[in-house]
This record gives sequence, structure tokens and C-alpha cells, in this order.
Amino acid sequence: MVFNGLHLENLEDHEVLFFIRIRGKKSYFNDVYGAKFLSLFKSVKSYRCISEYSKDADFHIDLNSVPRDYLYEHEYNALIKLSSIDEIIKRCRGLRAISYEEASKLIARAYLFFEKFYDTHRHLKLVVTGAIDNYVMDLMVSVGESKGVHFIGLTGSLMSPEYQLSTVRGELSDWSNVDADEMDAFKDKIISNINGCGVPSLKKLIFSNLYNYASYHYRFVVRYLFKYKLLNRLEYEYRFAPFLYGFKSIKQIFAAFKYLKDDEHVFSKQEKKVYIPLHWYPEATTDYWMHSLYHVEYLASVLNTVRLLQEKGYTVYAKEHPHFLLARESSFYKALKEQGCLLISPFVCTKKMFDQMDLVVVWNGSTGIEALLFNKTVYKVVNSYYGDGLIPDLNSSVNLNESVETDAQKIAEKCIEKVYKSSFRVS
Repeated sequence: MVFNGLHLENLEDHEVLFFIRIRGKKSYFNDVYGAKFLSLFKSVKSYRCISEYSKDADFHIDLNSVPRDYLYEHEYNALIKLSSIDEIIKRCRGLRAISYEEASKLIARAYLFFEKFYDTHRHLKLVVTGAIDNYVMDLMVSVGESKGVHFIGLTGSLMSPEYQLSTVRGELSDWSNVDADEMDAFKDKIISNINGCGVPSLKKLIFSNLYNYASYHYRFVVRYLFKYKLLNRLEYEYRFAPFLYGFKSIKQIFAAFKYLKDDEHVFSKQEKKVYIPLHWYPEATTDYWMHSLYHVEYLASVLNTVRLLQEKGYTVYAKEHPHFLLARESSFYKALKEQGCLLISPFVCTKKMFDQMDLVVVWNGSTGIEALLFNKTVYKVVNSYYGDGLIPDLNSSVNLNESVETDAQKIAEKCIEKVYKSSFRVS
């Protein structure tokens, strides 16, 4: 297998590293990288790892070991050639939740760590990682790329669990040759799932949110209060534990009951209707995959999109993500309701949404492809790993009242082909 000119089967132990997050090497090697992907590295014996967490680290990303939290002028100038301080902060959910001064100090430490690390390990050719979703990973990749190191990112997608999408920042790669029969089977699976009108399992949602609730409060005490506050450890999941959560408060239950509607009578038959699926937020697709820094501010992006669609004569329906129920703050729903957006529960199935809607508008996520397979007209708000060059952009100049002469099925197939070619089969 050749990746960016590298013959993976010829890489030796000292030339490749595997990045590991807090959940550990075993989890990453089983659930993200997988035995089939790891088998590509035929000459690698020890699978050395780089991590912020010393348990799994052959190379420990220890920001506490960096002797200073500021940059000299020549270092600052070198950093901003890679990315501005403001962009690094805005894209990272942790950094944007703290003061600019502290965020700048953490960035300085991470930049200095990786500058020294890559200068010390000049034989390194490749780092395998997940998709970037925090500033430590962001700088690991940016500094590494400036030194000629290559990166393979693997993450879940609409083709998981059979495939992992290969991307670092939402870019496409070229792993697979297209198998027409397999693509047809995948397309049929999507259509069958939507026709089945499935909705989230209430039992699973209850248990997963109970787990999230307990997990958040455990992590707040152990990681934040003990490891960060008491021991002053700067690892990402320690410092930012208060900001990494799903369901953490009873208030989120009341918000869901108050704002999300599952009554089908909410749909008017006279109006022009548009469906926007809400994203899981924050996550890599909304922080690091969007080119526009404006749209990284997700609530502002959604409110702006609602306003734009309303000005074009549409009533906007926003449906909650099926696995994000109870994780959203009430302020998000309140802002959308005040804008005149109608909020739909994930217990209204996707097929019923498609049956009611004249238009579907997406950011990223599988709904765009699903809608095309059901012959819906689809627009996208931002760049899309599957939709660029295929799905038209929504902007103030586009006339949504004009009929769009497109073959939605063919566009869907081309979108699926993009994802397929950029995915690695792990099972």
C-alpha cells in the first residue's frame, strides 16, 4: 500500500508512530485503527505510540515538561506561518472556553514541544492518528507537516463500522478501488433503513445518558479537580474536563421536553418547508473540517442559515441529532425558537421529514446523501467532504425558487463513491 509516496509495508519501527487519546492503546488499536489496517505495516514490530497520557506513551506529549509558556519573536513568526493564534483557539472547543491569555500559553507550550520533538526525531516519516479535534492534535499535525512528516487520520463515518474514513481535517484520500456491487449494496442499505422509519431506542438513550451523566461528574472530580487543579497536569482531557460533556444536568431534560416537538401536525401543508439536520456539537466536523471560521461558531451558523432560508420564503424545521438528545443546552434551542425555527424531536423518523419537506440543507453528515437518494433537492452551507463539486452551496445569491435540474440519484452515487474511495475497510 502506497500513501503519499510512502510504501507502508516498508516502514520500520523508528519511522512510524501511532497517536493515542485518553481512552487508551487497546481501544484505539481495536476500534479505530484495527488489525486489518495495522497489518499494512508489515515491517513494524512494536507499534510505538505517542500520547499525552504516559500509560500508553512510548513518546509522552508532556506539556508540563516544556520550560516556558511564551514564544520568542522568531518562534511566534514561525508558528503564524502555520496558523494564526486566533484560528487555533477558535477551532478548539477547550481553548475557546478559557481566557485568551491562558489559551496562548498552552499553544506556546504545545508548539515548543512539537518543534523540539520533530527536530529530535528526524527519521520519523509517518504518524497515524484520528481526525483532529483539539489544539494538541492540531499543532502535532501542523508542525509535523512543516517538517515533512506525513499523517494518516482514521475516523468513523456513514460507512462505519465496516469502514473507517481516512481524513485528518476533512480532506479526502484515495484508499479503495470502487466496487460497483458493494456500492449498490450500501446504497440499498441506506434506502432500506430510511424506509424502515427507524427512530432512536428510548431504552438505549436513557442508559447512554445515565452513563454520560455519571461519567461527566466522575471526570470533573478526578480529572479536573484532582489531576488538573491539584496536580497541575495540563493534558487536554484533564484541563478541559468541564467543557467535554453530553448530558450533565437535569435542565437539559426540561429543555428537550420544552422545545422539541414530535407531533406530526406541526407540519403545515401550505408553506414551503426546508429541513436542516442538527449536528453533534462540538466535534471534529464542525470545528476542524469547515474552511470558514465564521461557521465554526455553530449556533451563529445555524441562525444565519435559518435567517437566509426565511428570507427566501421557507419555513425552517431543525431536527435534533438522533444521538444528541439531552446533550444540547436550552440556550441553543431558545435562540432557534426566537428566530422562528421549528424544532423537531429525533423520534420523528427521517423518512417523514423527507416526505414533508421541499428542500434539505446540510453542513456535513449523512443526511445529505440520504436526502439525495430520496430525490430531494439538497444544498450545503459549508464545504463538505462528500459534497464539494456535487451539491450546490447555499448563499444569499442562490434562487431556491428556481427548479434545479439535477439527477439526485446520480449525485448521491457520486457522493457515496467519494466516501468509499476515501475509506479503509476494517472488517
